[in-house]
Amino acid sequence: MSSRLGGETAAPSGSPPRFRFTYPRDTELWTPRSWREADAAPKGAISYTVIARLRQGVSQVSARANMTAVNDAMARDLPDSRYLSSRSIALEPIQEYAVGQLRPAMLLLACVTLFLLLIACVNVANLLLARTVERSRELAVRAALGASRARLVRQLLAEGVVLAAAGGILGIAFATMAQPALRAALPSTIPRVDEIGIDGTTLAWAFAIAALTSIAAGLAPSSRGTPDLHAALKQGGTTVTGDVRASRWRRVLVAAQVAAVVCLLSGGGLLLHSFWNLQRVDLGFDGAQVLTMEMRLIGPRYRSEPNLRLFQDAVLERVRAVPGVTQASMTSSVPLRGVDWTWSISTDGRPGRYVANEREVDPEYFSVMHIPLRAGRLFDKNDTASSARVAIVSERLAREMFHGESAIGRLLNLDPPAQIVGIVGDVRHVRVDELAAPAIYTARAQRPSELICLVARTTPGAAGVAAAMRAAINSVDPTQPVEGITTLDQIVSESIADRRFYAAATAAFSIVALLLAVAGLYGVVSRGVTERVRELGIRIVLGAARRDLVGLVVRQGLSPVAIGLGLGTVAAFWTSRLLRGFLFDVTTVDPVTYVAVPALVVLVAAVACYIPARRATDLDPIAALREE
Repeated sequence: MSSRLGGETAAPSGSPPRFRFTYPRDTELWTPRSWREADAAPKGAISYTVIARLRQGVSQVSARANMTAVNDAMARDLPDSRYLSSRSIALEPIQEYAVGQLRPAMLLLACVTLFLLLIACVNVANLLLARTVERSRELAVRAALGASRARLVRQLLAEGVVLAAAGGILGIAFATMAQPALRAALPSTIPRVDEIGIDGTTLAWAFAIAALTSIAAGLAPSSRGTPDLHAALKQGGTTVTGDVRASRWRRVLVAAQVAAVVCLLSGGGLLLHSFWNLQRVDLGFDGAQVLTMEMRLIGPRYRSEPNLRLFQDAVLERVRAVPGVTQASMTSSVPLRGVDWTWSISTDGRPGRYVANEREVDPEYFSVMHIPLRAGRLFDKNDTASSARVAIVSERLAREMFHGESAIGRLLNLDPPAQIVGIVGDVRHVRVDELAAPAIYTARAQRPSELICLVARTTPGAAGVAAAMRAAINSVDPTQPVEGITTLDQIVSESIADRRFYAAATAAFSIVALLLAVAGLYGVVSRGVTERVRELGIRIVLGAARRDLVGLVVRQGLSPVAIGLGLGTVAAFWTSRLLRGFLFDVTTVDPVTYVAVPALVVLVAAVACYIPARRATDLDPIAALREE
């Protein structure tokens, strides 16, 4: 079996081993290529990635210094190579290439997960501490009947193991069911995202963490020493003030929970505010209803400009005739996905050089993309291969090069020089969160590119347009592959998918943490009401209004919340500095976040305190005083 590659016939020689990841990214096929073939390829049409293993004893620092020397030598030996990209050599460890950009985000998610684990552990400890008070008489009786402290510890340890096993099994079951949804939600920029799953290491970590937290919390009663039967029986089933030491510890744990929740909610709020701003950035173009697809014309038949031009003209003519296509054009690079040619340019009558990105476009490109014309004119049918070369520049390039003077009619020292005929709006071409770089647009008819990005604006609701456009291209050249078929809206969405995921994940974990803290607070307040039944009954007998009892319980329940708010806000101010690399148009001391988060926590905590406090109004004081 043979295939057509780059206009030539190739036969497969075997199947490569299954790699842990593809290098470079998205590689599906490898073919041998000689340096002679590389030299024959169109200059600037192909970039090469070199894989090398450092010699024994050579450090990365010295290797980078050697490659810098090679890079400088190439710049001297190739004076006619004006593309800055052809003069750039970057040495990067392969692990850094694969995961370097993701490391900060993964550390962020790990920290958020640890915070959530800490809150869950504190919640379990709080609940078991309350249970300790209830079991004080039971443990004292067991000790009086001859059970040693070691025997009591073994009993509590066994209970902790059972709790850990049950929690671990439920957690693993939930994680298994959530795997498909998690893989679908993860951004595609994460390497090997389709391989994420639960393995032996994951199971071991899950059960180890569950066991350690549950056992540690379950052994808390043993820290109180061997129970005193006389004191336990004298204390009775309920007390006037409850176990003071246990109550104090429960309030400390609630304050710690609230502090951790405030940290998480503040971080999640900052990330959500940042993502909100990111979605409302003016990109400089309108991607709604715009379909795009890519072609790389690197076969032997397209190594001459006339053949390139004929193919591109024929494709445009047939695509524009496709039902549902209202406008169609070509460019060498679409925003947020394509690759620009980077030039170091100068202009007549002005010293200095400026860096700008070049894109070859059709006359209709600006209309298809809704890029506004600021001054001068756009390309038209008179800009041909035989006419004087012209260029259109972006607002930023015109501003930086001419400092308020008119750019229309000025010459750029391209190859050959081009006259500026128009100025268009800036476009964020690399990243949504980066300012638009200076750009030069040249006419495709005067300099056709081997890399084609077809853009077509379609009518809303039109079906089958992508397939029809692909068929139109195949009718011109059946051997020419078409790739990257998508919409500009989808490209924009994918470009911020990582920000969306990290913001949503942090916010979701923060909400879970808030619910855990509220559950813990509710349990503490509810336990406090139960322990203070006789005290509350005495207050009612002495004339206390029931609404005053509710206020008393709520105020005492909110006191550890207030301490946690203070500590959490201070901690959030400090930890938010670690989020600077994830924020867009939001400061780490965003007032909206630091007002909304405490307000939300206080509101939810007040509700959690009020519900059990209402029980105080239903007390029968006589029955409460009769209780043991």
